[in-house]
Amino acid sequence: MPRPRNLVPKPRKHSSGQARVTIDGKDFLLGPFGSSDQGYKRILAQWLAKEGPFAPDDDPVTITELADGYWLYAVKYYGFDKDPRRGDACNLKRILSILTSLYGDTKAADFGPLDLRAVQGEMIRFGWCRMVSDGVGWCRTLINHEIGPSGFPIDNLLSIRLCGDV
Repeated sequence: MPRPRNLVPKPRKHSSGQARVTIDGKDFLLGPFGSSDQGYKRILAQWLAKEGPFAPDDDPVTITELADGYWLYAVKYYGFDKDPRRGDACNLKRILSILTSLYGDTKAADFGPLDLRAVQGEMIRFGWCRMVSDGVGWCRTLINHEIGPSGFPIDNLLSIRLCGDV
């Protein structure tokens, strides 16, 4: 049977001789190892209360931030950086530019199926007759990829998934 995991992080000795504690993947130096626990107690109290460096980010994610993050992911995942002449890299870049030009400052949570239709209409106005379906697919993939970090509302997601192509 596996050993139960300790849910409260404990301070340990850093190579510099200071005490450190790792909370949510970040290391915090607490002063000389073995000295008072005041720094540890302060950091732990902030973590438990979700204050200070652990406060939740109240700033909502925008479409521009989603698009930038997805582009970085796509470059790594699809290998756009290895072969810059790939057509799908250019297409994705154009689609993301349309999306951000129309809805860049919009909160991701407010982006819905009517907004996707507007992006689709803009692609049609550009004359992308064969690429509109792919463009909407890329937008849906962007939304599906970013559900976790952005807290994208599930009702908007389902509506976007049901939104048909032209």
